[in-house]
Amino acid sequence: MGAVTSAPHFNAAEFAGTFRGPLSCRYEILKQLGSGAQGAAYLVRMKEGGGEYVAKETHDMTPEGKEEFKLEFDKMRDMRHPNCTKVIELVEGKELIDGEWKEQLFVISELARGSDLYKYMRKALSGNATLTEEWIAGVYQQAMRGVAYIHSRGIVHNDLKPDNILMLEDFDPKNPNRVPSVVINDFGCATLSSDTFFKCGDLRYQSPESWRVIQQLMEGSAGEFQKLDAKADVWSMGATLFELLSGGLIPYIYRPCSMADISSSEELMFELRDNILEQDVQINPHCAGSSSEVQELLQQVFNKNPAERPSAAEVLIHSWFDIKGRPMDVSTQRKLEFKAMKGIAHTILLNALSAKVQRDHYQDCWRAFQEADRDQSGLIDMNEFKSACEKIGKNAPDAEVLFQQADIDGDQLVDFNEFMAMTFDWQSLNQVALVQSVRKLFADLDTDGTGEVDESELHSIFQGMLQPDELREAFQRMDVDGNGKISLKEMERFLLEPATKEDLECYAAKIAQPAEPGGSKQQSEAELLCGTILPAAVCLCLCWHGLVKLV
Repeated sequence: MGAVTSAPHFNAAEFAGTFRGPLSCRYEILKQLGSGAQGAAYLVRMKEGGGEYVAKETHDMTPEGKEEFKLEFDKMRDMRHPNCTKVIELVEGKELIDGEWKEQLFVISELARGSDLYKYMRKALSGNATLTEEWIAGVYQQAMRGVAYIHSRGIVHNDLKPDNILMLEDFDPKNPNRVPSVVINDFGCATLSSDTFFKCGDLRYQSPESWRVIQQLMEGSAGEFQKLDAKADVWSMGATLFELLSGGLIPYIYRPCSMADISSSEELMFELRDNILEQDVQINPHCAGSSSEVQELLQQVFNKNPAERPSAAEVLIHSWFDIKGRPMDVSTQRKLEFKAMKGIAHTILLNALSAKVQRDHYQDCWRAFQEADRDQSGLIDMNEFKSACEKIGKNAPDAEVLFQQADIDGDQLVDFNEFMAMTFDWQSLNQVALVQSVRKLFADLDTDGTGEVDESELHSIFQGMLQPDELREAFQRMDVDGNGKISLKEMERFLLEPATKEDLECYAAKIAQPAEPGGSKQQSEAELLCGTILPAAVCLCLCWHGLVKLV
């Protein structure tokens, strides 16, 4: 019998290799997209061919940190599926920066022009799109296909959530209801079939079996901790779907909640854990107006027994994915906009109050800002911001986070007011001092000294940021008694008290009413920002600084 010759096995991973050399040899950095404690992301253009990509850099250049970063690349390089982020290559080298050779490590991946799920939805909802269950099903189905694919490869993601669901195409106002191409992203917490260790991501989306392991770890229980299986990802995708259908509520605690809220509040973390382990999910009334098909699906994916929970492949054959139309109710859409806009509101509040802070902070900031603003443009970029922060005692990681919070419009530049607002030590103000600052702000707005602020006086705080109809909506939101004037008490409540779930529902009902003749029928981001988002976001921000306690 003659020898049999077979074709070589095709390995997709070979197309995503490693380039050893400076990033600048192959790519031009166009702008920074984001930064956090673990690393930064940049929009880059390949010098040969002109294609645009995302370059993700790690800040942890210890041997362990580099190894973990490379491991994430290895997990992603073999994934060739339309609904998984594609990596292009790993770039490893040194770059001459400020006269010193700096070691660098980047993962280059495809660019998701539509950003993450919530940011895309914010653009869509402000661009006259009609949010329907059909649209959500179209997005969710693509993400679940990506999940089913990685599960078929023996990979468990462990950190699925709206932040890690990306839209490849940007929102198109000419085709506002189009379902974009969707990919799942961020495999930093993923485990392979050969792994035996436990790993998890965002606590808000963890399954009962994950929480049981977390609880054992917190109690210091001895024993081996087995990794989670693929059914844990199905639970996380269920929590993501619940959040979309409810307008931003986290299941089992049924209110908006950030990862920082969970991390900073032991009481809230234990409430979430206990409810997930002991309580049944409450779909109604939180997912108002949702179809019976999607409610049935949620019941299935929230089964506490992993053996009885459907697999990702089984979820994909559910009848809900055949749904047509079915617009989401107005309340849900407005709450989702609130979810997306929350971070921007923090900065606007801080800008408003920073004008009332101690004079010594103002002078220190002004000196540092002037030194950093080398071209005297009145604007500074990330590197200049970090340099200025160093002069007033802020370290580099803190500075990068503050910069992203201060950069409201995302142009990677901040002005002096934003710099001063974000670098002020709000913890140095007690609650009495904070209220006094708000009262000073009120006194400045009350230009005629009547003890009340009218709509024209309110305009000064926004300095032209709002259109007349938008300003009117914000004014009406603050004017609780409807007398056409804002009292000091109303101003304090607006700025310092959180928006409750009932507030959000009342506001959603209010803006759903038919517009008055001649009035605007469009609800803009700014209206939501000033109408409902600001009180809630303000409270979250102040709580984070230890100034106000949530009730």
